[in-house]
Amino acid sequence: PYANFWVGFYYFKGHYVEPNLQEGMKFLKKASELHHTEAQYWYALALLNSSDEFEGDGYEAAMKYLRISASLNERALKVLGRIVQTGSYGQKANYLVGKAMIDKALNMRNT
Repeated sequence: PYANFWVGFYYFKGHYVEPNLQEGMKFLKKASELHHTEAQYWYALALLNSSDEFEGDGYEAAMKYLRISASLNERALKVLGRIVQTGSYGQKANYLVGKAMIDKALNMRNT
């Protein structure tokens, strides 16, 4: 999963190659399916921010990988907390739960 993550990340960000969102997402998805936490975070962000991929089941896949990644990744937990707090992407807004998630993410960073 590490090679898939790095190849996908480099394509996604355009490090050492021309940026290519589709190629980046292909490799990030492979790494995500192999339980690479950082890949799950970046793949979820790519899905949430890509109008093409958001069609169909893109939203469900993004939220699935964001939730999985959030258990070990403070950035994913913070993003998920903001989504819950504000009710973005069709989520039902719950300010207190979202704030608790963000606070937990900040505590994860400090430990």
